[in-house]
Amino acid sequence: MLLSCADPPFLVFGYDQPPEGYNPFTDPDLPTPQAVFENFKYWVSGYYDHPDLASRSINGLNFDKRGSRPSVDNMTEEETAVNFDPAAAARTETPMFFQMQPVLKILAQTCLFDEKVTSDVLPQLEVVHLFCAKAQWYCIWGMIETERQYKEHLNLGHKVRPIRFLEIEGGNHFVSLEICFQYS
Repeated sequence: MLLSCADPPFLVFGYDQPPEGYNPFTDPDLPTPQAVFENFKYWVSGYYDHPDLASRSINGLNFDKRGSRPSVDNMTEEETAVNFDPAAAARTETPMFFQMQPVLKILAQTCLFDEKVTSDVLPQLEVVHLFCAKAQWYCIWGMIETERQYKEHLNLGHKVRPIRFLEIEGGNHFVSLEICFQYS
């Protein structure tokens, strides 16, 4: 049995945000919720060249406010409306960024690294963590920290959920849409 995680940001695992990184939700240059949301479209859909991704270090990541060639620039108005709906984001995304963090941390740690849970609940489940090498740092940090914890557990001899980390070379967070843009 296989579970695929497609380029998840560190937030879905309940990880704390490292102080080094740019936070598009608390940027003082964005004075209104509308400005934050407008910026988010460009920030999340850009392509980022990370100076040292191989180091698996926070210092090897690109913290630019905007990447190059944002996918949102290739979207029709209809596609943009579907992918960036402020009302839907307020209901689903915003709680993940703030209120849900403690619960998400407990759930992620339990589902991935608790030996009893991983042997009793879906013991045949393997997780594939897909990460896009050109995604913004939130997603790259999610992979780096999960991979670090996974290796740490294995080194301690813990029997945890098997996780494969697969890089989508050259892909950004909107890699599935970018493929559609190439063939449409």
